[in-house]
Amino acid sequence: MQHVITILQGWIGNYGFFGVLAAGIIEEIISPIPSSLVQGFAGAILFSGVPFAFPNIVTFLITVPLASAIGVTLGSLPYVWLSRVVGLKIIDRYGKYIGVTHDDIFNLQKKMESTSWDDILFVGLRAFPLVPNVVLAIYSGIIRISYLKYIFLSMVGVFIRGTIIGGIGWIAGNNLEYVSASFSGFEKTGTFVFIVGIFFFIFYKKGIFKKIYK
Repeated sequence: MQHVITILQGWIGNYGFFGVLAAGIIEEIISPIPSSLVQGFAGAILFSGVPFAFPNIVTFLITVPLASAIGVTLGSLPYVWLSRVVGLKIIDRYGKYIGVTHDDIFNLQKKMESTSWDDILFVGLRAFPLVPNVVLAIYSGIIRISYLKYIFLSMVGVFIRGTIIGGIGWIAGNNLEYVSASFSGFEKTGTFVFIVGIFFFIFYKKGIFKKIYK
């Protein structure tokens, strides 16, 4: 991880906005690099010791949250496209084994289109490191959210996340490595909770809980 940190420091320190954008794309495609490292290090490297004046805040919002939002969203689009093309085919073929059908996905899509609460939830999950970005991208592709809607919601969520984590990096400075490790732990916890949730959903759909408690 130290080697990755060194590379990120060089990119972000030398290229600023474009370094953060490129790092966002790569961490989303490759995935082992936590987004908290990119956003947090960007805030620390580029703004540590910089006064909290209005012009500096505007520069920060453009250089860190906006660049990260663009990079992460662009880097996630291949996952959205792939799951959009292949996801329903897999469900059509294997969905019966887990109790999920093509109609279930279609109905979920209609439900999401008919209310704004699901959009707010999506933005919230993007904004806080509880669910990995790639999981949300694959989910969005499977339920066939329009690309424009996905791009907008993704950028809003990642912008909020970048503002929070980048701002912590701005404040934390040399203590950033500890802060980033904490956020990375949140992401791993979110992944575990998400996987457990999927198993509970499968058990519920197949009526396993009812059979156990009969």
